[in-house]
Amino acid sequence: MTVLYNEDFPSGLKDIDDSPSKLFVYGIVELMFKKNMIGIVGSRYPSDEGKKSAYEFSKSLAKNGFEVISGMAIGVDTYAHKGALDANGSTIAVLGCGIEINYPRSNLKLKENIRSNHLIVTEYESNVTPKGYHYPYRNRIISGLSKGILVIESRIKSGTLTTVNHALNQGKPVFVIPGSIYNPLSEGNNYLLKCGAIPVTSVNDILDYYQIFNNK
Repeated sequence: MTVLYNEDFPSGLKDIDDSPSKLFVYGIVELMFKKNMIGIVGSRYPSDEGKKSAYEFSKSLAKNGFEVISGMAIGVDTYAHKGALDANGSTIAVLGCGIEINYPRSNLKLKENIRSNHLIVTEYESNVTPKGYHYPYRNRIISGLSKGILVIESRIKSGTLTTVNHALNQGKPVFVIPGSIYNPLSEGNNYLLKCGAIPVTSVNDILDYYQIFNNK
């Protein structure tokens, strides 16, 4: 474990509103200072299409030099981390609890892989249990470390949209996958698109935004 204090944070995280005073980091600390981090967020209970989108977008972004950052929750977060790992890319998990708390339990193997070979970040002491309010608050760290946020699937009232609000307040672009008007899991996505978010239907849309050559 390494403890990083605010003055040692990457600038994107140091300058956010209510920046944490310190973070506990486990793994390859250098990953926290990479410039091409993309936050991937979405529902804990995505559709099969949402799972596939999270995995495939993450895998493709990782193949093109992005580090994928997410919250290691069940659902979209899990598939985002797995996509980056299967691409032999890099991933960062930001927890809403202490490192010694195995939550969710279904992601214990994933957590150990990220801890050993990538990076886990948390602002909580090792044995702090998860609380509901930790997660919307945790999301400011995900967006603070990222150069942009990709929304896979979201409802109107969801933790995903708190990440989007943090990103917008931090001046970060928000990429959104459009969804069916009949799918409740696309309500948040379609609302964001009406508000001016950047629509994406393939990873090339994100690469084009950043003017990055597709290495696929």
